[in-house]
Amino acid sequence: MSTVLVEVWADGPNLLGLWRGKWRLTLDGSTVPGRFGSTPWHDSAVAAIDEAASLGKSDKRNVPSADASPSRH
Repeated sequence: MSTVLVEVWADGPNLLGLWRGKWRLTLDGSTVPGRFGSTPWHDSAVAAIDEAASLGKSDKRNVPSADASPSRH
């Protein structure tokens, strides 16, 4: 049985010192097509990553064989 993972990371800071969270879903080490996204800008990398993990976990619910543990980079 294959496991779908949520990979999350923060992009930034931009010129204003803000961070954007990003996520993608992977299956057996390959990116799942169309399963990625980014958050609005946040004051901290931690807040950006937390929101990305939440959004990625929600997106993962629609993928067969999905578990609930996000992978942080």
